[in-house]
Amino acid sequence: TGAPIDAVYVNFYGLDVTKRKHTEIELRRARDELEERVEKRTIELKESNAQLERDIAERKRAEKQIIEAKELSDALNRIDTSISSTLDFDEIIQRAITEAAQTIGCESGSLILREEGFWLIKYVYKLGESKIGTRLSDERAKHLALVAKTKEILVVNDCRVDPRVDKEFMKSMGIRSFLAVPLIIKEMVIGVLAFYYLSTTGGFSENETDFAGKVASFVIETWESTAEEVEQRLEDLCVTFEKEKPYLIERWEEI
Repeated sequence: TGAPIDAVYVNFYGLDVTKRKHTEIELRRARDELEERVEKRTIELKESNAQLERDIAERKRAEKQIIEAKELSDALNRIDTSISSTLDFDEIIQRAITEAAQTIGCESGSLILREEGFWLIKYVYKLGESKIGTRLSDERAKHLALVAKTKEILVVNDCRVDPRVDKEFMKSMGIRSFLAVPLIIKEMVIGVLAFYYLSTTGGFSENETDFAGKVASFVIETWESTAEEVEQRLEDLCVTFEKEKPYLIERWEEI
């Protein structure tokens, strides 16, 4: 009678172990599934947060561009007003360079003209009055020669490493980075409008580059208007002279 009791006991013990192992397996599976769901959800949340951060950053960039565009537009209006408020050509150009440089946030600016195969520094803003009248060769001012050749805006963010500039010349001028815009009349580059960073290397945004191009257009329009005015005055003088010529000849003969 003792053996059957032991057999039953062993049998029940085996059933108990099997059930426990089955429960452990189920628990482990449930835990693994939970961890997998948590990991998947964590990844989704990270991606969602990253996208949210990108959206916020993009919105901030867009808002900054809108504000910047508005400020640059206001500056163009101020330059236009300045041009309309005086008939002095030199004063008009100086105001345009000054206002534009301050608006972009550059430390200085200049207008360089192409004369007799050289580059002549004609107007400056915080670049040193002593530099006015300086004549530069194409070799020395290779960046200006490049602008004249391509007829395109040139942006150099670091003059110390950019091969498009004469590094020694830029060092002597104290220029770290610049934006140069060609002044074009009848397909010919007559000069360059430039804005500089002196104490640090600076970057120029798309809005700022576009703004500099519009300022250059203002300068060209003023230049052409002044040239037309001078030409008209000369024509008027010639007409007046022709009208007065007989009288002048008569007076000369009397003398």
